[in-house]
Amino acid sequence: MPVAKVGNINLSYKVSGKGQPLILIVGFASAQNTWVMQVRAFSKFYRGVTFDNRGFGKSDKPAGPYTTKMLADDTIALMDHLGIKKAHILGGSLGGMVAQEIAIAHPERLDKLILSATSAGGKRLHDHREQTREDN
Repeated sequence: MPVAKVGNINLSYKVSGKGQPLILIVGFASAQNTWVMQVRAFSKFYRGVTFDNRGFGKSDKPAGPYTTKMLADDTIALMDHLGIKKAHILGGSLGGMVAQEIAIAHPERLDKLILSATSAGGKRLHDHREQTREDN
């Protein structure tokens, strides 16, 4: 798989299909092959871009911690590497949080935002998780 130098790391990525670009951002501890079935369907209509976030799959694994902003910046840098000015962005789970960071910080780079099984994250989510643990 090709590798893009983004900042000080290498991201493993794959491009499939033709048409408008569709960036698919995976969830926590997942690799880009998570999207194999979706890419098969979407590549008939879109230029699908999948990649391994830093720390996972075949991408570099620098010391953490990682933030959603950092992962969003990596995604934008990958788009730059591929010459993609604007794309549909689909994020699942943690990838959805990253996609929301992109929508906030770089709205001009976003055509459509598609979110799946995600949240806005943040302190309220953390507090809810702690409360759930206390209730069990």
